[in-house]
Amino acid sequence: VNTPSLDAITEFTVETNGYKAEFGRAAGGTMTFTSKSGTNELHGTAYEFLRNDAFDARRFFEARRGSYKQHDFGWSVGGPVYIPKLYDGRNKTFFFGAGEWFRNRVGAASQFFSVPTAEMYQGDFRNWVDAGGRRLAIYDPSTTRPNPNGTGFTRDPFANNQVPQARFANFYNAVLKEVGTIALPNNGAAPGTSAYVRNNFINTNGTRIEPWNKLSLKLDHNAGQNDKIGFLFNRGLHNIEPGPQGFPGLPGMLNTTSFETYYGDVYRGTYTKVIRPTIVNSMFGGWNTLQSDKYNLNATGGWKARGVCLLNAWD
Repeated sequence: VNTPSLDAITEFTVETNGYKAEFGRAAGGTMTFTSKSGTNELHGTAYEFLRNDAFDARRFFEARRGSYKQHDFGWSVGGPVYIPKLYDGRNKTFFFGAGEWFRNRVGAASQFFSVPTAEMYQGDFRNWVDAGGRRLAIYDPSTTRPNPNGTGFTRDPFANNQVPQARFANFYNAVLKEVGTIALPNNGAAPGTSAYVRNNFINTNGTRIEPWNKLSLKLDHNAGQNDKIGFLFNRGLHNIEPGPQGFPGLPGMLNTTSFETYYGDVYRGTYTKVIRPTIVNSMFGGWNTLQSDKYNLNATGGWKARGVCLLNAWD
């Protein structure tokens, strides 16, 4: 988030080990940017980079072509600071500004999920099978007892692999009201097969939108023949938001994607002093700010009042 816009960078370096002393004991890597400065002539640029699923082919495992729309556009302008009748900064004071707006919208591309079948919500697990089509037993926890034939414990399976509804917990009944019909198998597999209970929900709806805005401003001033002062300000904002049909993935409260907002500012000042042709002193200082807000789609659902809340449980 704190990196400058593309049009504000003249060069950069990446260091992954052997850091200089100024970076301390950094982990992972460091990136160093050199930002552009204005000149005595006014110059500017504008650009647009486009990607769109209208130009793409369907990927091999997709049932249909997924949504993908991307725009990256911006501008830059630089020159001398000039205020008519007040200040002429040619050969002395310069500015350079740049802005970048990145828009990325990615849609679901035939995502597969495993969801309970309709009868499972009612406690009927007769169609619960392994990958080979063999029924998997559902055991009654109330029958847990020491294993008479060895170590550990043993349990009895529920009759006909069905959990009596009288045994349903109040918490489950509350959850059932919320999710019982949100996502049911839609792959058309026959009951009793592995495909009926695994990867049985195909989603082709929903989009994930990621707007990213950046703004940079740099000022340079020649205080004298041997003295130069500079100031850089950079602001970045990055969001993750759902499209009109929501996020890709499972629908409603079953979706695990979160809203996210990242924003940060960079302030940096520099002073360069040419003491003699072979000695140059450069000082710099600044600070960065970074804040991240993240919350789930279900963060404000009033779940405690609706009974869908496990008290004293960690999320």
